[in-house]
Order: sequence, then C-alpha cells, then structure tokens
Amino acid sequence: MYLTEEGEIVGPDKGSLYSNLGILTRNDYRVPLTYPSWTEVPINILDDLWREMQVSLVFALKKCEFSSL
Repeated sequence: MYLTEEGEIVGPDKGSLYSNLGILTRNDYRVPLTYPSWTEVPINILDDLWREMQVSLVFALKKCEFSSL
C-alpha cells in the first residue's frame, strides 16, 4: 500500500485501512450521533478524530513497508 502523488491510497490492503477509518468515524462514543452534520461537530472532536486517522494511516503504511521487504 502506498500514497500516489495525488494522495490516493493504492494497494491490496487499502480496504482494511478504509474499514478501520470507517470504524473511527462511525463510533458514537467519539462522535456523538446528536450532530446532524459534520460541520456542527465541535472542532476539538474533529481534531482528535483527525489525529487518530493520521496515526492509523502511518501504522498502515509502515506495516506495508515492512511486509514488502
């Protein structure tokens, strides 16, 4: 799995990464379902979610680097 110059995730494991990111965004503990729109979610919740997504992406890319050695 790798990122293209356009920032697109490519590779056989991208589905697994997308699943993990989907779980993060649909977790009602992290993002309560009381917000009718993403634009109404408080910035501190969005920031926390963004940090977790970045960590997930970094781990996924590192995992792929090691598995391709």
